This record gives sequence, C-alpha cells and structure tokens, in this order.
Amino acid sequence: MRTLVSIIALFLVVAFVATAQPAHSRLAIGAKVPDFAVTTLDGQKRSLAELQKDAAGKARPVVLTFWCTFCGSCREVDARLAEFARTYGNKVAFHVLDASANEPASKVTAFLKQKNLAMPVLLDSTGRSADVFGVKLTTTTVVIDANGVLRYRGRFGRAGESPAEDAVKSVLDGGEVKIKEPGYYG
Repeated sequence: MRTLVSIIALFLVVAFVATAQPAHSRLAIGAKVPDFAVTTLDGQKRSLAELQKDAAGKARPVVLTFWCTFCGSCREVDARLAEFARTYGNKVAFHVLDASANEPASKVTAFLKQKNLAMPVLLDSTGRSADVFGVKLTTTTVVIDANGVLRYRGRFGRAGESPAEDAVKSVLDGGEVKIKEPGYYG
C-alpha cells in the first residue's frame, strides 16, 4: 500500500512539473527553427519556409528584427533597420517583425509612411514567433541560415557596433558566427 501511495505521489509531482513548464521553450542557438506563420501588411500569410525562398526558389538566410511602432528603443534603430534592408535585402530575407497583439496593419503602414521608412514589415499578433525564439525585448534580431538553423539571437545594435550585421556577414560568408547571443543594453 505504501508503495502505491508513493507511486501516486510521484506521478502527481511529475504531472505538476510537466504542466508548469511554459508551452514554448527558448530555441537554442544551433537548433533547427520550426516553421511558423506571419502576415504581410497586405494581409497575406507567409510561413518561415516561404520567406526563406528567393524569387528563383533557392533557400537564403532569414533575418528578423522584433519591432513595433510604440517602442522607444525601436526609434533609435529605425534608420539603421531601413539601411540594413537596402544593403542586405537582395542577399537575405530581411523583415522587421511586429509581434504586438494590438498593432493593425493600417497603423503600421501609416507609421512607416509618416516616418518615411522603407523596410519590409511582417505582423504576428499571436506572438508565436516571439515564443519560438524566446524574445522578450524589441530590437531583438534573429539570424537563421539558409538551412533553417538559428545562428544568432540578440540586439540589433547601435551606432558604432553591429552584432547582428556581423552575424549576417558570417552566415553569408559560410563562417561561424563569433558572438551568437550578445547581451542587451540597460
């Protein structure tokens, strides 16, 4: 009888611990990124697998920077994000990703026009993409290589330092990313 009570107690503890874990854990650097869906500003659904393919159907790296219209630190990097899009847009699938629940496409489009920002923005009002990568802060950038492997997660960077761009250059050159997860400011 004592053994049965111990087994039941152990089962209950294991069940509690298993259900107390978050539904999505933080994806490790070097892990294959699971597919997820986002929405373009004109309402079309796109999967990560679709984003990876260039016009010829060839796989390419994907760079996502989490961003939103009401974020103060995003304003510090908006111009650099737009410049990054111009510089690398033909080499990687670069997108700014708004994972806020309350940002409609019309608001984002108006904001981009008002600020004269030319950068591709995707929406994920479910926040699933942020969950996949364990992103808690805006201006977090992830770099996914052409094979779908997460190679970098961290700050986009400020004037004078650019860890995300350094990671992209390494991935494009087929090299190892030196700083895979730099810390954040503050």
